[in-house]
Amino acid sequence: MGTVAAVVFAMTLTVTPTNGGLLSPPQVTINDQQGEQFDPHVDADTAAYSNAVDMGAAGLLQQIRYYDFPTNQDVAISNLLAGGGLANDLLSDVDQGRIVFTRLFPDRSAIMLFDITTQTLTELAPAPSTTRMGVALGSQTVAFVDYASGPGELMVLDLATSVVTRLTNDAVSDTNPAVSPDGNVITWERCASSANCDVYRANRSGGLWLIAPLASQVLNELSADTNGSLVVFQRENMAGPTGTNIVLVPVTGGPETVLEIPGEQYNPSIRGQLVAFESREPFGNPDIFLVELTSNRIFQITNTPDLAESLNDVTVLPNGEVRLVWQSVALTDPNNANIYAATFTLPAAPVVDAGTPDAGTPDAGTACLNRSVTIEATRFYSPTRSVDGQANFTPSMSFAIPAAIPVVAGNAGNKKADLTINLGNRTVECEYRSRSNQSHPTSPTQLALASSYVLDRCRVHNGGCRHGGSGNTTYTAGTVVNAISAELHIQNGDTHQPLTRVRLTLGEVCSSTVSSPLEASNDIDGAQAAGCSSSGASLTPFLIAFAFLALLLRRQASIRLVTQREQRRLPR
Repeated sequence: MGTVAAVVFAMTLTVTPTNGGLLSPPQVTINDQQGEQFDPHVDADTAAYSNAVDMGAAGLLQQIRYYDFPTNQDVAISNLLAGGGLANDLLSDVDQGRIVFTRLFPDRSAIMLFDITTQTLTELAPAPSTTRMGVALGSQTVAFVDYASGPGELMVLDLATSVVTRLTNDAVSDTNPAVSPDGNVITWERCASSANCDVYRANRSGGLWLIAPLASQVLNELSADTNGSLVVFQRENMAGPTGTNIVLVPVTGGPETVLEIPGEQYNPSIRGQLVAFESREPFGNPDIFLVELTSNRIFQITNTPDLAESLNDVTVLPNGEVRLVWQSVALTDPNNANIYAATFTLPAAPVVDAGTPDAGTPDAGTACLNRSVTIEATRFYSPTRSVDGQANFTPSMSFAIPAAIPVVAGNAGNKKADLTINLGNRTVECEYRSRSNQSHPTSPTQLALASSYVLDRCRVHNGGCRHGGSGNTTYTAGTVVNAISAELHIQNGDTHQPLTRVRLTLGEVCSSTVSSPLEASNDIDGAQAAGCSSSGASLTPFLIAFAFLALLLRRQASIRLVTQREQRRLPR
């Protein structure tokens, strides 16, 4: 566990997104049965949520359900106990076909994991007399809150090793965790009181969790979420002109960016470069909105004056489609909450600076934030599964193409890995190879050669055209690029090992002369040779620095059954 260090923000930026209009995409009804359905979460094709049934004198009995979008099937996770009774299951999260949630046994509360593919239910880190409440999942990282040793201490479990690490140890309540999709960043609320919550983050680096405050003003800061490079939250400022707002800040700290939007905004969620939240005008009911960071556009997703829509979650599908889930409560029936979803494609962003040679070249006024971003990717072999690492840069970040990708667990064998860099108007795919000539190296010499993947070549995709690079179109180790995102993938490694894991740190290059290679008109191996134009239109993303802003009055979490209204005050 790392030490807590103070974070000083150089500045706070206020950004007003451009109005993209009302989309009103077709909605899918996940569950609109009579009663309480609430707290939805979504990843890829699976949505998980809580369902509560009124048991009369026994009160509400909660159960976790999940919805499969391709088959339109809505299924409950059995809460039948070995002794014949029923457990209370609540506060779920979902990632890569796995659902985590809190289970209230008659004598304790525990964290459970349900695998949809295998239909297996497992208690995580089982121990006697546990008091655990609130859990989040990303890749192989599970974060949960333990109340047995204090007012709420944050714990992290590595599913690959089953090792549990305690991240906090003090007299302050730590609650409401969220985990980035790659599992390397955890955010949570640290609350000295119900009216004084701050946002903290833990970033995994070199096998250690480094802890730091990201938002610790006197105002209440709540409901944090992270995509691995940015953290988004709500900040409460009842005395201010706009009340509660959405704020973004880099995971590494730096300038905050406040989204200046009419009304008040709550409960943000982030995936990739999309931030979803609920927004309400004074005395109005909340609707769901979405901000696309790369184009600085805001879209209204729902417009239902007679419904209160809240507690959203967002994901991005492999084909680029956006998927949102939320809960909805009718004014005429406030005790009946339902779950809805929508899957849609955002309108294309207007082309800016069309015709420039390379939209990846940073604008002259782009500020350098001296960022350092770490990306981690893993290849598992039993069963075979890849967990890719991804970093999104807002604003875009300049860095040098690395000469090698270090292996931090297992080894590379004699196989390959890829680093894909998105420049905005083109994509650079760099292939790295192990220097070992053995599939399963054992000697010290061969293991040393398999301790990294070394850059072999980079290829360029430009508007669907692919070329290897000649003339001026050369991307090699040390070439400085200005990117909006980067993705790390292991093609394969030594399959005699449990896994191969790589970790790559990209440092921002701060220079007014940074530029990316230009297309060569006589590049016979390039776009023209493929029957494509090498001078096509380009897109320069709108560059903004995002930060945190949040607000939500909340009680400290405690072990209790949760109604729909209480749910918003407990860990998401």
